[in-house]
Amino acid sequence: MPLAPFPARRACCLSLRLVTPCRNILAAAAGMHQSVAAVSPLTQKGNSTRNKCTGTAASDARTRASITAGEKIRSLREASRNPTSVEVLDLSGSKDFVCTEMVCGGFGGQCVCKLARWIYQTGPMLSNLRSLTLADNKLKTIPDTLWTLTSLEELDLSNNCLTELDSSITNLHRLARLDLSSNQFAEVPHILTSLGPNVEIITDNNPFTSDPQ
Repeated sequence: MPLAPFPARRACCLSLRLVTPCRNILAAAAGMHQSVAAVSPLTQKGNSTRNKCTGTAASDARTRASITAGEKIRSLREASRNPTSVEVLDLSGSKDFVCTEMVCGGFGGQCVCKLARWIYQTGPMLSNLRSLTLADNKLKTIPDTLWTLTSLEELDLSNNCLTELDSSITNLHRLARLDLSSNQFAEVPHILTSLGPNVEIITDNNPFTSDPQ
């Protein structure tokens, strides 16, 4: 049997019914677009944050570049920002000597492993370092890498627990002042005689078994 022709009116109504949901979907999509546009300031804020971070980085760069001559730096982290500009490094009573390396025998106590590693990695950039203070850290040893800092003119090792001094200290050809006071030296280290008469050496408050000459 042939199909009866579809009534034109019903076709029109069906067409409207089909078109109306489409229009609703399009309107909803347009509304979402407007919502996204309204939220766009958040995106701009994110860009602003990124710009702010960039600005902070630039500020840090300015800080690194603005280290003044003779400014006292108080931590390895601070010194690492621009090692070539560091002239005076004061690590007296520093947390940098609290050992956090579990494989190290000094873990949890005072240790020079962090300083040793830092000098090994940064040493070539420390050509302007002229004064180093390691006082008040209860150190029993000095890392061998320290003797590679040949630009040093002043070295303060006072108020530690040192009992001996490595002969490599003679590598510090520019050394003019060495403070060994308040340590545990039983006698004046013989190597000190190799430093020359122009080096000021301070050895007060050590338990010498004989009078130092």
